[in-house]
Amino acid sequence: MIRVMLCFIILAISVLAETELEQLTQKCDNNNSSACQDIALLYWNGKSVEKDMQKYMEYYTKACDLRVSFCDHIAEIYWDGKCGIPKDMIKAVEYYKRYCNSKYEDLETCQKVGDAYAKGDGVPKDYKIALEYYNKACKHDRYGGICLRAQILDAILDGDGDSCTISVLEKSCNIRRNSTACSLLAGMYWKGKGLSEDFIPSEKAPKDLDKAHEYFVKACAIEKNVLDCHYVNTTLEEKKALEANATTNQADRNSTANGYNDAR
Repeated sequence: MIRVMLCFIILAISVLAETELEQLTQKCDNNNSSACQDIALLYWNGKSVEKDMQKYMEYYTKACDLRVSFCDHIAEIYWDGKCGIPKDMIKAVEYYKRYCNSKYEDLETCQKVGDAYAKGDGVPKDYKIALEYYNKACKHDRYGGICLRAQILDAILDGDGDSCTISVLEKSCNIRRNSTACSLLAGMYWKGKGLSEDFIPSEKAPKDLDKAHEYFVKACAIEKNVLDCHYVNTTLEEKKALEANATTNQADRNSTANGYNDAR
């Protein structure tokens, strides 16, 4: 008797599951985006149907086609190559662009599109398009990191460049009076390094405190940025300290030489 009851319960659950899937499929076929997502989740969980990631992607993609708010999830799967789905940067960028260009625009999705175009990852390298999406992301950036990326690309484009070289930044700073370019050059010469940003490769500058001070002065004069103006004084003090140290060393050398000659 118990076995008969169990069989009846299992059969009833199976019938209900099939009915649920049929109803959702009918709604999805009638362009109900939520129903398409629900079917996708059934295939994800293997609930009432056999787990099937291809079916999951098929129905979630349809949900995205009907409602753009679902597109960031599809993009993430293609971006990272998750859930047994091969990494596909072309598709990832396509779906992130849909999301970013909608009313759901946010920092992460717009930044990823910008990164892809800045690096030429899955799409042709294009700083103008990258800048467009970094500017979108910048509107949602509380800490300024993405806004800095936009400023760097703007500085490069002002120098008519397609890479971050010293000559491009010098043109941007000296001719176009781009304060970011001046500030970047100052920092590069101060530390004797290239940019620390990983989203774009840059030429390494030789360590040159005089040039660092010169470019901080220019950046400060153009934009009156507090940090740039502060570094004007910082680099000036470093220059004075180096000059004083050099003078002291020279005096010591002269004293040593005189002492040696007296001893002779």
